[in-house]
Amino acid sequence: MKWLLLSFIVLTAFVGNAALLEHYTLLRALGMLALNLLVLSFGLTWWYGYFSKGDKRARGLILSHATLMLALAFGTILLGADLVLSNSCDAVLSSSNRKSIRAQIADFAQSLGYCKELGLVMASIGVFLALPSIRLFVGLSRRA
Repeated sequence: MKWLLLSFIVLTAFVGNAALLEHYTLLRALGMLALNLLVLSFGLTWWYGYFSKGDKRARGLILSHATLMLALAFGTILLGADLVLSNSCDAVLSSSNRKSIRAQIADFAQSLGYCKELGLVMASIGVFLALPSIRLFVGLSRRA
């Protein structure tokens, strides 16, 4: 099972980077950074989950979780920045009949003309999610 998971991680990196490189823009380049942080967190989880024991495993899994949260926060910030720059909620709207809560909020914000404000809220949520991970990485760099 561990090698199947590794192939999924490699496939996620390959397909995600190929999709983001289709049209090169600054937001997509930053999106590649968020995607590669996500793949790095998956790889760290895989490595420390299968090949470490004891205290080293616990520290590695904490590091991989912090990397995962940083990638998700960075992606949320980028999505918020895209909403602010485009002043359109099309990036989070869904065309399916059964809309998620996120798509319903975006549809409501677009009907009122508040897509830029929704983007600022999403970017703020991303910054809030990133702070614990940044504090952990800063603390680790001070110890090293």
